[in-house]
Amino acid sequence: MVFCTALLLVEARGRAQDYPDAEITNLRQVCDKRRDIPAQAMAGYCACYVELMQRTVPWRDFLSLDSAVAKKGVAGLDAEASAILNKGLQVTLFCSQRASR
Repeated sequence: MVFCTALLLVEARGRAQDYPDAEITNLRQVCDKRRDIPAQAMAGYCACYVELMQRTVPWRDFLSLDSAVAKKGVAGLDAEASAILNKGLQVTLFCSQRASR
């Protein structure tokens, strides 16, 4: 897992994606609704999640995944959509581990 986390950070470094402001706001709002992150860690977790998601999952990929999940469900994703989903899950894991330190 350490290798995956290091790879995620290397991939993310220096890449800003073109997320619309409304979607950045949406990411924050969705993040704020999480109940599995301790209250004292939420601010740090959400700051990490919103920033790293933009740097890790390009906006077009995010839209593509959203569309694929709406049409096929998570179980019906093809390999490309599954890879995008896995990047998002790595962001979630990394930020939750970071926030719990």
